Parts: sequence; C-alpha cells; structure tokens
Amino acid sequence: MKNVALYLISALALCFCQVHAQVQLDVEGDANVDGDLIVNDNVGIGVALPSAKLDVVGTSELNGNVHIFDNVEIYNANSSINFRSESAGNHAIRWYGGDGLFDGMLIYQSDGDYVKFTNNGLLPGLTFDFSNNHVGIGTETPETKLHIFNGAGSSTAPPSSVVDFYLEDDSQCYIELNGTSWSGLTFNDDNASVRAGYLFDHSSDRLMFRTGGANNRMSIAEDGLVGINDVAPSAMLHIKQLGDGEEGLAIENDSDTDTWSFEIGGNDLFLYFNGTNVGQWDDANGNYVATSDQRLKKNITTLGHGYLDKLMKLSPKKYYYNHDQEMTKKTFGYLAQDVLKIFPDAVREGDNEDGYLGLDYQDMGVIAVKAIQELNEKVDRLEAELEEKNKQLELMESLEARVAKLESVLQK
Repeated sequence: MKNVALYLISALALCFCQVHAQVQLDVEGDANVDGDLIVNDNVGIGVALPSAKLDVVGTSELNGNVHIFDNVEIYNANSSINFRSESAGNHAIRWYGGDGLFDGMLIYQSDGDYVKFTNNGLLPGLTFDFSNNHVGIGTETPETKLHIFNGAGSSTAPPSSVVDFYLEDDSQCYIELNGTSWSGLTFNDDNASVRAGYLFDHSSDRLMFRTGGANNRMSIAEDGLVGINDVAPSAMLHIKQLGDGEEGLAIENDSDTDTWSFEIGGNDLFLYFNGTNVGQWDDANGNYVATSDQRLKKNITTLGHGYLDKLMKLSPKKYYYNHDQEMTKKTFGYLAQDVLKIFPDAVREGDNEDGYLGLDYQDMGVIAVKAIQELNEKVDRLEAELEEKNKQLELMESLEARVAKLESVLQK
C-alpha cells in the first residue's frame, strides 16, 4: 500500500507542476495521503508500465472504499481480490453507470455466509447460500439446491419432499425447452443409463413418455390423439395391447380392489371381472357371448314349474326413455317395478346413489324358455288327451256301425 500512496503523491505533484512524465518511485516505509487524490493517468502497483487505470502485479492490500471508473488489471500466478472486515457484515462491489447512478452490486454477507447479486432496486437476482449449499434465482432465501422464483410477491417454502429443484411463480409457471429435433427431460442412473423421460419430437409434433429405457409408453399426437404403447394413435385413445394374456384396459373401484378389465384374445374382445372371464364380443358379428362354463358355477339347481303362469302375468310395454328428448326411438320391454313383483331375481338394483332398477333380459330369456317348456308339456298332455278321445270316438263310431248292422239283420 505504501507504494500505491507514493505513486499517487508523485502523480499529484506532477499535475500541479504541469510536468507530463512517467515517474517511478521506490519507497520503503509507509506513506499517507490526507484528502482527495485524483490521478488522470494509469497507476501501477508492482509494475513499471501500467496498462490500466489500476494495474496490480503481486499482492496488495487496500483499506477502505475504492472507486474504479475504468479498467483494473491484476497479474499474479493466482490472481485474486480479497475483502477483509474487522467484524461480521457486508462486503460489496458496486457498479455505477456513466450517469453516475447506481446500477447494481455484488454483496457477501459474512454472518449469513451467502453471496448475492442485486440490481439498482436491490431486488434479489442470484444468491449463493454457502451454509446450505443452495442457489437461488429471484429469491434471497433459496430452499433447495436450485430455487427459482419469478413473481412480485415473496417466495414460499416447497414441500419437504422437494430438496433439489424448486420453481415457483405467483401467477403462471413454465419451463421452456427449445430445440429443432428433440427436446425433453430424461431420468438416468448414476452410471448414465437412461431409465425414463419425456420428449417432444419437433418433426412430428408428438409428445412421448418413456420408461424402461427408451421404450415409448405413451404419446400425444399433434391433433390430440393419445396412444398407449403406440406412437401413432388413430383414435382419441388408442391402446396397443402388449400381447395375449395381458389385459389392455382395467378399471378398479376406488373403495376396494374389484376390477373390470378388457383383453383382445385372438380377434374377440374379452371381458373380465377380478381376473375371471365373464363374457366376450364376437369379432364376426359383434354379438355378446356370456361365459356359461359349468366349471365356473356352483349351487346349481333346476327351475321348477309355474313359470308359464307367472310369465303370462307380465304386461309388455312400448315407451320412450326420458333422455330421448325428441322421442326418436320407441323401445319394447318391461317395467322393472312390474317384473320385481313376479320375478325378483331378474331385477337388479343399481349401486349408485340414484338407485335405479335394472332388468336382466338374459334372465328373462331363460324364464321364457322355461315357460315354453311348460307350455309344451301342456300341449303334449292336451294332444294325448285328444288322441285318447279320438280313439274313444272311433270306438263309439265302430260300435254304432255294428249296432246298426245288427238292427238291419234283425228287421229282416
């Protein structure tokens, strides 16, 4: 510092004497200057020909405030600028524009062990929290390894599960990824192998989600079509089944594990309940075929009699459904409340809160077959009775003929 002071004193003296020459002083001991010292040329510390307003070679200490309005060059094997304070507080580097107005500064808060960059409004820009190894952008109190806040209000603490990256905004929050071929995020192991990710294909305007490495599991096309295990969906929801034995779609109840699922087997569409096949749709005609294998049934009993008489008590109806506001299609059927009185087992009460009744027309078909069988038995009995009466009638007619013949003989 003593060399600096002597250089400055020499420069001041030369200005007063209107002598324009470069002066080099070697001074041992301390040199103090009271008041302001203005140097119009370059000042060198440890260098004979300074190339900047302040050109430092070696190690120097400056105590107090230093204002720099041009270049500063420091040469050393390990160049550095060191700030030292006698007590905990702020160390700052301030920047001023050509108009002399304050533009921003770099602050080190020693008692909080953090460094922050601010603008002229002292708004938080970039903060390094060394005590927690956190970095904040737009916030002075980063809560994670990287905490980005964009908003006019105050940032908030993230959930406890978020420890690495936290992005927040008091209005709308976006992450923009730009590219010309592929853009996205991938999730890797420590050995750099890709485990999962989601990527956008700029050439086809498709968003794809991957798991199990680079396997595309779901895609969303430009027109909004969604594909599962299909990168080129042709329907609003296009599911490509992995293979036979793998159900393509499952719907599970939220209150238990009961599950309905669908699977393509061969070309038919199979329906399962809790893993048991309960029916299928035939690919040739679209008919529904209910599963009826004896091995899937228990407590088997045979229907008794009386179904014909009960069936005759039903009154078939024609009607429109309430949701058919324009009454475009009339339906033939029964009213569930009427059937409930006669065949209660054929009526189903819905599990939803509306409690609407439903009618199992497949059961009604079985009941109709049983009634036909009873009707056939009655017809068989009537035919047997009629045949017997016909035989009796024939016998009577034969006897009458014989009697008439005897009477004719007797009259002779």
